[in-house]
Amino acid sequence: MKFLVTGGAGFIGSNLVDRIVNEGHSVIVYDNFDEYYHGKEANLHEIKGSPLLSIVRKDVLQFDSLYECVKKCDYVIHLAAQPGVRYSLENPHKTNEINTAGTLNVLEAAVRAHPHRFIFASSSSVYGPRKGPAREDDPTCPLSVYGASKLAGENYCLTYKRAYGLPVTILRFHTVYGRRQRPDMAIAKWFEILEKGGRPVVYGDGQQRRDFTYVDDIVSGVWSAVNSERANGEIINLGSGASVRVMDVLQVIANLTEVQLDPTFEKAREDEPPETFADLTKASRLLDYSPRVPIARGIALYNEWRQINRKSNT
Repeated sequence: MKFLVTGGAGFIGSNLVDRIVNEGHSVIVYDNFDEYYHGKEANLHEIKGSPLLSIVRKDVLQFDSLYECVKKCDYVIHLAAQPGVRYSLENPHKTNEINTAGTLNVLEAAVRAHPHRFIFASSSSVYGPRKGPAREDDPTCPLSVYGASKLAGENYCLTYKRAYGLPVTILRFHTVYGRRQRPDMAIAKWFEILEKGGRPVVYGDGQQRRDFTYVDDIVSGVWSAVNSERANGEIINLGSGASVRVMDVLQVIANLTEVQLDPTFEKAREDEPPETFADLTKASRLLDYSPRVPIARGIALYNEWRQINRKSNT
């Protein structure tokens, strides 16, 4: 099989590309290597010499080059996006252009090329303020431009399914973390701050809860969606199946860095829901999805990767 992974040099994308190559399939990484964060070049270092890997340095807004890649592939996995909830509120036009217009571009290329499956990476940000496990048929109410842009992408995907028969699957990722995660993400920032003896900022009282999901579990869920005919036309949560307090996660990191936890508390942000928590009933039924990495183990694995990566860069 041949895959196209947009955003394939990013955090989740590069881990997925590793899986595809290790399974013996060829893959085109379609990524513009945006300077939003550094490190994308290193993300593909381990497999860069593989004959199964091709890299195209283009943007999803460049339709002609995108279509040329899509028509060569059996499966399209669309991960490319402008990340960052807070960034999206400060840069709404860029977020909308990449996440909404870019998704429309990839869909249009796919409907002309007829791949076996189109998989779209959405987000728990579409749910908005709620507590308790979120089901895929629950109401959506995004609190940020990022969440709204992801919901718009979902709606375009479903429209292309209904209007053109494009075989789409929508996966809602929940608070993904792990090796190669972006430096602006919470767990990466907290490690950096605590190691330097600083005080991490906690918005609110720290009792808010998140469904932190290790990247390997997300990759396994995506891979299952590739191979599941039952997932065609469906929206499916991918998460850890647990919701943990932010303060508890900070304490795990403080224990690993051997420092006393002394956070700074600031006013809760209106763009952050009190809880993210994936109901995995549908994922289990349609994808045989069963996350394997609990939060303490995942943070330890991420810390091991950080230490190895730090040594290799010195």
